[in-house]
Amino acid sequence: MNTILLYLLKKYDPSEKEIFLKAKFSLITTLFVLLTIFVSIIYTVCLSGLNNPIVFTEFFGFTSILLAFAMLVKGKYNTAIHIILIFGFATVWGVLFSEPNISLFSKMDTIVFIIGLLAAMPLMFFKSRKPMVLYFIVNIVLFCFFVFYCHKTSDLTMIELLDYFFDNLIIMTFVFFISFNLFSIYKQVLGSLKKELVERKHSENINKTLFAISNAVNITLNLEDLYRQTHTLLSEIIDVTNFFIALVNEQEHTISFPYYVDTVDLDFLPIADFNPEESLTGLVVSKRKAVLLKREPLKAMSAKNGVQGPVPVVWIGVPLMIKDEVIGVIAVQSYTNPDLYTEQDLKIMSSISDQIAIAIDRKRTEDELRENEKKYRYLFNHAPVGMYEIDFTKNQFTDVNDTFITYSGYTKKELLTLNPFDLLTSESKKQFEERLERLIRGETIPNEYEYEILTKTGQKLSVILNNDYIYENNKLKGARVVAHNVTERKKLDEMIIQSEKMMSVGGLAAGMAHEINNPLAGMMQNSQVIQNRLTQNIKANTQVAEELGTTMNTIKLFMEKREIFKQLESIHKAGSQASKIINNMLSFAKKSDSNKKQINLSELIDKTIALSQNDYSLKKHYDFRQIQIIRDYQPDVPTVLCEPSKIQQVLFNVIKNASESMRENSKKEPSKIIFRLKKYTNIACIEIEDNGPGIDHQTRKRIFEPFFTTKSVDKGTGLGLSVSYFIIVNDHKGEMEVDSILGKGTKFIIKLPLI
Repeated sequence: MNTILLYLLKKYDPSEKEIFLKAKFSLITTLFVLLTIFVSIIYTVCLSGLNNPIVFTEFFGFTSILLAFAMLVKGKYNTAIHIILIFGFATVWGVLFSEPNISLFSKMDTIVFIIGLLAAMPLMFFKSRKPMVLYFIVNIVLFCFFVFYCHKTSDLTMIELLDYFFDNLIIMTFVFFISFNLFSIYKQVLGSLKKELVERKHSENINKTLFAISNAVNITLNLEDLYRQTHTLLSEIIDVTNFFIALVNEQEHTISFPYYVDTVDLDFLPIADFNPEESLTGLVVSKRKAVLLKREPLKAMSAKNGVQGPVPVVWIGVPLMIKDEVIGVIAVQSYTNPDLYTEQDLKIMSSISDQIAIAIDRKRTEDELRENEKKYRYLFNHAPVGMYEIDFTKNQFTDVNDTFITYSGYTKKELLTLNPFDLLTSESKKQFEERLERLIRGETIPNEYEYEILTKTGQKLSVILNNDYIYENNKLKGARVVAHNVTERKKLDEMIIQSEKMMSVGGLAAGMAHEINNPLAGMMQNSQVIQNRLTQNIKANTQVAEELGTTMNTIKLFMEKREIFKQLESIHKAGSQASKIINNMLSFAKKSDSNKKQINLSELIDKTIALSQNDYSLKKHYDFRQIQIIRDYQPDVPTVLCEPSKIQQVLFNVIKNASESMRENSKKEPSKIIFRLKKYTNIACIEIEDNGPGIDHQTRKRIFEPFFTTKSVDKGTGLGLSVSYFIIVNDHKGEMEVDSILGKGTKFIIKLPLI
């Protein structure tokens, strides 16, 4: 039944309780009256037939009530009530006037029905009492006509008729006045209920707004969105046409306005070193309580320069406080309606200010944390050094930055699944485990150590690790680590040491050359004189031989038999070799006059390769022609300003070393040397790579040292690469490096400046 009623009342708003309940009451009553009249029509037709006037009157009443029912269903409540009353009164008075022979008692019952309709009117009308007065007057007039009508048509005495008239008149008047006063009482009660409902609804709206503001912290992306959401939510309980949020820094005495909506004032500039007497917002901050200002106080403050910008006619400002500290102010104002805000609005604003303050403070803190996290993440990922976090309990990385990913050659996904200790070389891993055990035992160790790690390609990197250890419940849990790749720095240090050594040896070489050259020249000259005096048939030699009782032929024969000539030849060759070494040392120590010119490096490399292929020593001892030569030249490498003979000497030394190393190589693959020529920004780079046995770490560290050699004494002096290094670095301001892994060949890298 209730479902049917709700369907019939769908045009009415259930939240409008009064009209909804009256419509429901009227609808139920109308349905009951329709059913009663319908039954009455059936009963009358069965007793008296269709020709009875009562049937017509009842049918008229049924039709009118049905029309009223239709109006109720359509949502036209007032129209339906007027139809019920008009047709109800018309039907009753029609019955009374149409049947003059009805007994007075029956007429009195009908009058009672009229009185009942009059009594029901307070329940039907709710906006005004005028319809009640109108219907009462009309019915009184009709009643007077009816009494007069009865006087003409009935056999009642005048006394009976007057008694009937006054009895019903008094009752009708009494019922009207009761109904009239009931309407007033009803309106008062209804007004009180409405006020209570409005206050309750307003309280519910405030609580709903408070909850929504609290929830806005979680659903908004930033402070700007929170301010906008707060403004929207407040609009449901108070007029916020002109509204602003100010943030206050009491220590610095500044006020800023991150959010405002105003129909007049568009200039909300920050206030520096604010004076409470010179701004409304500053006044709220200084008083630390909500303020409601009307037209006159605002005018007075404006006259004293206490209002910045256009002067409103009413203003409410409420402090936003966190632990007795004012963090801001929210304010509403009007420039046109001085009665727009009341003390009640002030209470409402005050009641929600704490929640707004908490929401803003939380959101501001979250935004600061988010910004700090963003900055940290940016610095972490873009730091020029490797950074990572490690969990010792799980032996895995928890985070790595882009630089460390570059160091290692692994992807981030691969690193997060690796055991970090597997990146260390065996020696470094042992050192790290020892230090970690000491740390777990509670010992204090330095936060910085140097280790060697292996990249994905197997290359070794020297890194210095700065550790910030993480403890949980006094137990070592992990570490935040900064990894400095010092591989290149160590190479540079080695080069600096090498340069210093070569500079010192250069001075030594110059001194040695002068000290050795004179006796060496005398030795070689005397050996030559001895040989001449023993072999040449000159007069002085023959005369001395005869004086001693022998001949030059006998002396020659003796020298040949005793191989003294060979020994003299060996002395001369040894002197020549020593002279060559001294000349190299002098070349190493003394910078020759520059004879630099623009040279095509690819042509110079090809020329050096051709000379090497025709070199007797390389052909005889190392079979250079059997070595596969691979050229990989970039076509756009420009010419380089250099001394071609010296660069050629460097290239020849490297080629010779490569040939010697590959001859000793036990691998079965064919020997090959790859010549690469590349251009970088301001550098021309020559790479000479062989597939020989490679160089171990200790040898690689000393390879450019003067007199350092791995060859036998009769095969090398240890000055070839030293002089080459000197030529490239000192004479040409370039760089010379070696890159080699034992068992995987060697690559010499020569870099020459293009400018």
